[in-house]
Amino acid sequence: MRHHTRFTPYKEWLRDIFRSIDDGEYENPRFSEEHQGHKRSSNLNFEEMGVPVGSVLVSTRTSEEAMVVPKNRVTFRDENMSLSAATESIVGYQTNPCPHWTFEGRNLGEIYQATYGRKPEVPPTDPKPEPYDIATALTDLFVEEAQLLRILDSIALRKNLILQGPPGVGKTFIARRIAWCLIGRRDSRPVEMVQFHQSYAYEDFVQGWRPTETGGFTLRNGVFFEFCKRAEQRSDTRFVFIIDEINRGNLSRIFGELLMLIESDKRGPDYAIPLTYSPAGERFSVPDNVHILGLMNTADRSLAIVDYALRRRFAFETLKPAYGTSKFREYLLEADVDRALVNRIDQNLSALNERIRDDKDLGPGFQIGHSYFVPEESADEQWYLGIIDTQIAPLLREYWFDRPEQVDRLVEDLRR
Repeated sequence: MRHHTRFTPYKEWLRDIFRSIDDGEYENPRFSEEHQGHKRSSNLNFEEMGVPVGSVLVSTRTSEEAMVVPKNRVTFRDENMSLSAATESIVGYQTNPCPHWTFEGRNLGEIYQATYGRKPEVPPTDPKPEPYDIATALTDLFVEEAQLLRILDSIALRKNLILQGPPGVGKTFIARRIAWCLIGRRDSRPVEMVQFHQSYAYEDFVQGWRPTETGGFTLRNGVFFEFCKRAEQRSDTRFVFIIDEINRGNLSRIFGELLMLIESDKRGPDYAIPLTYSPAGERFSVPDNVHILGLMNTADRSLAIVDYALRRRFAFETLKPAYGTSKFREYLLEADVDRALVNRIDQNLSALNERIRDDKDLGPGFQIGHSYFVPEESADEQWYLGIIDTQIAPLLREYWFDRPEQVDRLVEDLRR
């Protein structure tokens, strides 16, 4: 087993405690310490619990392991183990002993209860999530049932889907509802969301070296790596990883070798490969129950074209503005928007989007989405004119920056 010399401050604290155990100060440790303002305590005695020297403890939260060595000392197999999943859980946090560690398939909390005759304190469980299906989703969305079914079939089959469309068509709003439909319940625990940007890198997404408070470096797993490890522990549940603004990042640099692993037919341990920064002998794979849902704005001129290698691995679905649809009209009327104003929004924005679609320098990807006109509170004439003046007009001046007179005419038409 490797021995490491670099420790985070909390691991230094643990090291000092375990060193004192080795020196005979704590033959049967029952310690409670104040560290960085947090009380951490443990009532664990591995010998009493029947966990012999050399036992390997396996985390249900990460892929790391720990080993019990003489006099109740614990040695970490990997210094890069996350504090929340390893250090705090091994020692115990707020008298909750080892909730995420197992020995020979048994949870250490259960072993503790059997040994000492009392149940360890555990955090309160979340209420059972309510069921969520297509019918429920359609009450929140302006898309038609046929399109929603097509979206769900695509992401279930291909594992990876990109929702694309102009600004304001509800891509972010619909994303979580697609995830809940896949999962079958309104549950955000199997859902993770990140936003790509120009500085986002492989080290943030998958794995990379990061500086420590003591001046050294430690290998830290990225958000997608940890998400996949969580999904491995719950193979009976679909997990959905949402990437907002997916085309804002350097996709080849962010995904790296994962471009192969995310393919629908390259999932699971049979296709596991070593990662760029992986320790010797460690391999990684993307579980079959992980689905990736990317969101792409088609109206940002600054964005690079999506990598063709990535395009081949994703299904694509386009969301369009809902002006003129019965669902959008019904929503506005139910929100107590005056019928005349509803007609005005429909007619004016439909006409504007037609101009945008027909412009050879713009096209359908630059249309104005309906979410600009989804009221949060009261919606009247002032509300409508405020949106035109502060949100729509500036966007049109960006679109037709070289034709200010045309923009002035269009804005005047919208205000009528």
